[in-house]
Amino acid sequence: MKILYYLLFVINLASCRSAPDPILSAFKKVNRSVDSSNRHLSPENANANYYSDILLKAQKDTDLAANAMEVYRQLLYTVAEIQETRDILQQKDSTGENTAIATHLLVHTPLGDSLRNAIDQTIQLCEKALVDKKQLAVLDATFGQTLEMITPEGWPRYFKDTPTVGALTLLSYLNGRLTNAAALTLKDIDDHLK
Repeated sequence: MKILYYLLFVINLASCRSAPDPILSAFKKVNRSVDSSNRHLSPENANANYYSDILLKAQKDTDLAANAMEVYRQLLYTVAEIQETRDILQQKDSTGENTAIATHLLVHTPLGDSLRNAIDQTIQLCEKALVDKKQLAVLDATFGQTLEMITPEGWPRYFKDTPTVGALTLLSYLNGRLTNAAALTLKDIDDHLK
């Protein structure tokens, strides 16, 4: 959570066309850290064990198993879309300094709308599939700022005039939050299939 507030502060400072070097350095440092964390949280690592276990117990409750499959598939799709977006951003601005590219690619565009929709779909499926509804507050806390970020008003605030490296960092943040939330949901389903 601290990282996100730090990023928001830096984004506000970076609302000019060319972000100052200290801000870009800070973004690059945070981005490396978030990317490193996400490598350990890849959907395959964090969720495949739960999903495999659920598949082995699917006959106990086919509806729960179907919900788990839907969450897992949507997560894989969303994470792939986030990664594709990151790749496009990096191809367009290898230095990460440009403040216009994220705006042109992600704010009020088909790519940005598609990505927001995929993220929203993942959130909705996680919430719907959660068996123990008392865990909904924990799930929402796991999503963190993601719930605010993907609103039609929030998305432009986060990505408009943001240096490319800042957009990359925000996308990594979203990836990690969604992966953690899906793990919580799949663990909940797995626990209820025992």
